[in-house]
This record gives sequence, C-alpha cells and structure tokens, in this order.
Amino acid sequence: MHMKTIEIQFEDKEIKFLNEFRKKVIKNAKEITRANVLLLVNKGMKIKDIVKITGVSRDTLMNIKKKR
Repeated sequence: MHMKTIEIQFEDKEIKFLNEFRKKVIKNAKEITRANVLLLVNKGMKIKDIVKITGVSRDTLMNIKKKR
C-alpha cells in the first residue's frame, strides 16, 4: 500500500512560529512530567512504579529528584 504525501508550502514566518511553538510545548511537557514525578515521590510511591506510570527512565527520575 502506498501512502500519499501531503505537500504544504510554509512562509518563513510560519516556519519560525511553528518551531518556537514546538520548543514551548516540549518545555511545558518536561515541566509537567517533572511535576508529576515529584508529586508521586511525595506520595511515597516506589521508584519502579513511578517509572512505569510516567514512562521516564530511572536515571531521569533520579535527576528530577536531585534537582528538587
């Protein structure tokens, strides 16, 4: 099965907007993940369970805890 490609031509200002928006969303997603991890740690949840629930690696979880 062949998939169709969608062709869209963006102006430079539109590309700039999309790139800036993407950076903000990624930053916000990281902040939300960090907050979720810290709340679960605060509840006394085990590391393995937090990793399973949030999808972050154990190393990332430990780094989040250290930065607290």
